Amino acid sequence: MSKEETVSSKGKEPYGCISGVNYGTRLAPPAKKLKAQGGGFGYDWDDGVNDNVRMITVTYDGSGVNTVKFEYALGTNTVVGDKHGYSPSDDQKKEFRLKVDEYITSVEGHYGQRLPPPGPDRTTMKAFGYESMTMLNFKTNITTYKVLDIKPGYEYVGTPIKLTEEGHKIVGFYGMYSTCVNQIGVYVKPIGDA
Repeated sequence: MSKEETVSSKGKEPYGCISGVNYGTRLAPPAKKLKAQGGGFGYDWDDGVNDNVRMITVTYDGSGVNTVKFEYALGTNTVVGDKHGYSPSDDQKKEFRLKVDEYITSVEGHYGQRLPPPGPDRTTMKAFGYESMTMLNFKTNITTYKVLDIKPGYEYVGTPIKLTEEGHKIVGFYGMYSTCVNQIGVYVKPIGDA
């Protein structure tokens, strides 16, 4: 064999080239849809799968979370999701803009009723049996963004929620809404691949 020939898996090749080597692109695993938590009624909504969450906007009142809206990064584009729920003009609003290297690792909260201390308001709320997301917190790799937290003197009746997958980040949201946010679910991808 001369200096100009190299043996490859396909035979002799001139000029030191090796052929027959297969190169492939490593594909990221598909996103995983974690089961939504909360109530089971209302209109379905689904923001789909993105690369990361960039901004969270939530409106709320004394009884719970009324709307959620998310802004996402998808490649070099920004995807602005719809507002899900109903927001009266007197609602309070919180917005959280995530840093470039920040990502959401879990969503925690409570679905049910947040009953005030004994009195007429508590009696009315119990009688109507109105349920909603009474607490919603977004935990990231850097901090926790709290929308509604435990209020001293109030009783929480219902179910705690927690959406998380070890080693994954949240890349999309879905759920159900009516006059408030009734249910929330997430899409996750492995932190290194998303």
